[in-house]
Amino acid sequence: MLKVGRIQLGWGLPPIRLVKDPPAASAPGGPPPDSDEADEAGRRVLELRIHGVANTPPEGTLGVKQVRRVDGDEHTGFYRPITQYAPRPVVTEAYSWGSLTSASRSLNQDGTSVGVRKDLQRALWMLLLPFAFANVAFWTRLRTAGPGEEEDWGEAEEKPLDLGGAAAWFQRLLCLGVTATFALAAVGGGVDLVGWQCETPQCLSKLPFLGFLEVKQAGGSWWSLGTRPLVVGLLAPVAAMLVLWWLARNSFQYEAEVAIRERVDLEHPIGHQMESRWFWSGEGQVRRLAALHLTFGILVACAAAWLATFLIDQGRAGLDGRVTSAPSWYWGVATGVLLGVALLALFWRVGHRDVTRRDGKEGLGGVVWVLPLAAAACLAAVAYVLLPLRGVGDRGTGSLPGYGATITILFIAEFVGVVLLAGHSRSGRVGVWLAPGAAAVAAGIVLLTPLAPGSGRTFITVLAAVTVGVVTAVALPARGRAAELLGGIPRSLGRPAWGARGPAIIFGIGWLLAVIYSVGALYRLADWLNGRQAPTAAAVASSVQVPTSFSWGALGVTLFVPVLVGTVGVVGMWVRRRAVQLRDEVEKDYLPPGADPSKLSRHEKHRARDVARWRAYHELVEQRSLAPLGVLALLTIPGTAIGIAGAATGQLPVELVGELNLPHWLNGIVQWAANAGTWLATALVTGLVALGFLAYRNASARQSVGIVWDIATFWPRVAHPLAPPCYSERAVPHLVTRVSNAESTIDRVILSGHSQGAVLAVATILQLRGAPREHLWLLTYGTQLNRLYGRVFPALFGPEELYKLAGSLVNRRTLRWRSLYRKTDPLGYPVDVKIGRKKVDRVVRDPTALRPGPGKVTDPKIENHSSYQKDRSYTAIRDAAAKELTAPPGNGRS
Repeated sequence: MLKVGRIQLGWGLPPIRLVKDPPAASAPGGPPPDSDEADEAGRRVLELRIHGVANTPPEGTLGVKQVRRVDGDEHTGFYRPITQYAPRPVVTEAYSWGSLTSASRSLNQDGTSVGVRKDLQRALWMLLLPFAFANVAFWTRLRTAGPGEEEDWGEAEEKPLDLGGAAAWFQRLLCLGVTATFALAAVGGGVDLVGWQCETPQCLSKLPFLGFLEVKQAGGSWWSLGTRPLVVGLLAPVAAMLVLWWLARNSFQYEAEVAIRERVDLEHPIGHQMESRWFWSGEGQVRRLAALHLTFGILVACAAAWLATFLIDQGRAGLDGRVTSAPSWYWGVATGVLLGVALLALFWRVGHRDVTRRDGKEGLGGVVWVLPLAAAACLAAVAYVLLPLRGVGDRGTGSLPGYGATITILFIAEFVGVVLLAGHSRSGRVGVWLAPGAAAVAAGIVLLTPLAPGSGRTFITVLAAVTVGVVTAVALPARGRAAELLGGIPRSLGRPAWGARGPAIIFGIGWLLAVIYSVGALYRLADWLNGRQAPTAAAVASSVQVPTSFSWGALGVTLFVPVLVGTVGVVGMWVRRRAVQLRDEVEKDYLPPGADPSKLSRHEKHRARDVARWRAYHELVEQRSLAPLGVLALLTIPGTAIGIAGAATGQLPVELVGELNLPHWLNGIVQWAANAGTWLATALVTGLVALGFLAYRNASARQSVGIVWDIATFWPRVAHPLAPPCYSERAVPHLVTRVSNAESTIDRVILSGHSQGAVLAVATILQLRGAPREHLWLLTYGTQLNRLYGRVFPALFGPEELYKLAGSLVNRRTLRWRSLYRKTDPLGYPVDVKIGRKKVDRVVRDPTALRPGPGKVTDPKIENHSSYQKDRSYTAIRDAAAKELTAPPGNGRS
């Protein structure tokens, strides 16, 4: 008998309020919730279907016209048909989770749209894409948990899940660098372009609300004097950090109204990390890590303002006039020391157990004491910039003193970090020191050559060091865990992608996106303040200038475009050629044995070409989709290396071309490429936001966005807390609770997952305790568990982990897992798992024929990635699973 009350589930689930009857709500205009109770009476097997990235509505998932919601809310809900059509003893149910992510528009409980506000907020999540890639990169490592944790996963006395270690700490530091890139871009807009450079009436006319910052001959307002405008500009990075917090703050923790049974500990853990009861319980950890990131962003902004002011006071800012009434040297140094201590404390804390362990605890913990230290440092910096009355004379032209150097140092540090990530993930500790050592040797050799001193020498030295370091990191042999996986697993069975360099490639994409976002935003602001003057040209007296590092970033964007176009062209040519090669194979598959292919009609041959094209897409994504991304990353390195080396010189691209005595006609090309790169960066940012907004209104856009977006937001935010919310932290506990406690009369479950829904199904099974796992059958279809997840995330979905999962689903000599795929499905592949002679995979014929069947006037549809539930193979497996689950003990089949 159910009781009424509130309990804490533990093991990662939010609080549960017990009720006598699970809540139910009918669809708009539908019958009352209890309309099919008589039809469901006596059914004891729940077939729970979970949709994929396309967010198939419950009606489509269940294959009916009318459904009713039996549990959940407007974000996640469980739906059943008005009339059950499945044969007894099965009751069919669909779980809808798409509104948690990019897959659909938000709806109220009555089915009406909530309007554009929520859609716009989640479209702006596209601005968080760099953070999402940085966070996903953490999960691509060959090991993600700390040492000594595996034996505790799933045990009754399990310790908190530790996701720390030196490598994890280093990766979290790099994530701080991505946050710093955004923060410094905001500093560039507010403190540099507006607070420092925008001092004339012509410029400030674009910002009438900041007219009090105008510098006048006969003095001006109190805020316009000396370095005080920099403090006004600091409002921009503070606002930027608050916007990022607003976009990423949702964690979808909730209080569900469900009936639950007594908790049972996991009796036979298989040593999978997702079995940890803390894996999906990270609200407290995310809150602590977010506090550090937001504090770091504001602290970096304060440090940039302090550095500029200190350089001005010490006469190292290159100003024409003398600085008067400067505070003492000791005041500036003391402020800088306080800022440095705060930054070091934050760096140390980001690797502390407070932010590396997932233990279900809320609150800020030990992070609390870092916040007042950072606040004191920022206040000291603001006081140092604001209070003394400085006469800085003519500011001249150019960026905020020290700002360009800070950007350059950050870019170099992040690039070096990516190289170290590649070396470490491939070769362990050897890769950490070998690549930097080779780069240092290359730089030393160049420095010993008789080159004339100057920017040209700096450019060649840095370019040589970067090139040799990257080549060394790429060419390193696999060692340790990487060697085990790469040497012992065939490529087709889930070998780690990109030679086990996944963390570097995924994180590098995120960081480069952050740079592109910054380039697009700063140059459009500079263009607006300048009028028609191009800010990438050489400095002009009246122009507002963007730091040279961003000019090189813009040039790199332009260099990347032909590489991207060429890669896409090569992939397209491969698909066409492979489709031609597969045509004969398709024709033979649809002919009786021994029949002559020439007897096929013209219509059938045309249909065979269509099927061959889809099979080519299937092979492309299955076998080669990750390879082009690796090639693209490799081809991006030269442009990135040129950008890093150019930024180190402190000169604009056109200025360096002139100093190197290159052909004069090259100046115009470089100038055009740099300017074009700024527009390309802006177009990319605008296009991504527009695509995110369109994804709620267009099924085609939703499908294209969904696969990347749902993978990115599946993972807990353990490395970068400003990534979009992790929908799995709600969906998985919701599914676990439902599977364990659907109804008192239901004690067997067929968990049916399509595409990304299969990943949620696997995560759900690994969280189940006791009887629910023993009384469950897993049915997946159109899944990427092995070919995509297994290769990109080998620590959690590699062949070994899938084999252990399959082993835990063997009951009464029966392997309770089947996975369906089609050769025409570009997003569905075999999982390649078998226990003894029992295989998980089953291939589904698609289409069923090349011409209409008897009495039909249309060809059988090429289903590709959809409608698996309508296939006979699916229903046959479902019915057999229900029969086996309800068979008396001793009657199981092998």
